[in-house]
Amino acid sequence: MCKKFLIAIVVLLLVPSMAWSVEVYRDGDTHLDIGFFGQAWYQWVENGQDSDDADDKGDKALNDFLVRRAYLSIKGSATPVLDFFVHYALDRCGQLGVTNDNDIELRDGWMRAKLMGEALMVNLGRIYVPVTRSPSTKSLLMIDCDWTQGGIRGGAFFPSKSANRDDGVMLWGNLADDMLRYRIFVGEGIETTDNPDDSLRYAGQVSVSLLEPEKGFFNPQTYLGKKDVLSILASIDHQPDLTLNGNIARDYTAWTAEGHCDYG
Repeated sequence: MCKKFLIAIVVLLLVPSMAWSVEVYRDGDTHLDIGFFGQAWYQWVENGQDSDDADDKGDKALNDFLVRRAYLSIKGSATPVLDFFVHYALDRCGQLGVTNDNDIELRDGWMRAKLMGEALMVNLGRIYVPVTRSPSTKSLLMIDCDWTQGGIRGGAFFPSKSANRDDGVMLWGNLADDMLRYRIFVGEGIETTDNPDDSLRYAGQVSVSLLEPEKGFFNPQTYLGKKDVLSILASIDHQPDLTLNGNIARDYTAWTAEGHCDYG
């Protein structure tokens, strides 16, 4: 199946636009949009694989063509205060030696209710864990470094259920003329035997904009000079009694502090 899908996506990526979104229905405040984002990839890695000689490990160059990403999104609104977002993803289709990322999976799937306009909203479902700014942007998707959340060798640098997501509920909103954005998240956290007590996960984030505000759930990678952004952000993530990498169960806590500038 992956080979057939790989061929179909490569053909699709040959058209000029690799990312598109179309509105398929609208009736007043009710609408439905479908979007696609695709990324073809070629990589050459020196000493990236083993040679035919069993005594030689990692001494053969690796050449690989693949569909790095094929993302299908569905979003819309039922009322002025109730909307939704669903995102299915296929990663690393056709990559040499990778089999566990060749399945289509649900990455995002949440409903949002605006309880008090944009000052207080609630998202319920599979959501980005609000840790750092980068999960809600595409700014690291093209970088092939082992410390990023993108690239071939990159991965999440905090525990997640599916590519930096978790299942839970998040209260968030924009205050002070949209110059302050907050997010408070409670989720299932890491499960299975790594979380024997079935402990919940707690995360929070505060972002202060010093120039123009950013108030959406997702942030653009860059505003291309249309908006000047200077923000300061802090996050915290916690789950008790969590076993990571085979270690003894203990409380997991991570925090971040960062700044972001996009000045045109």
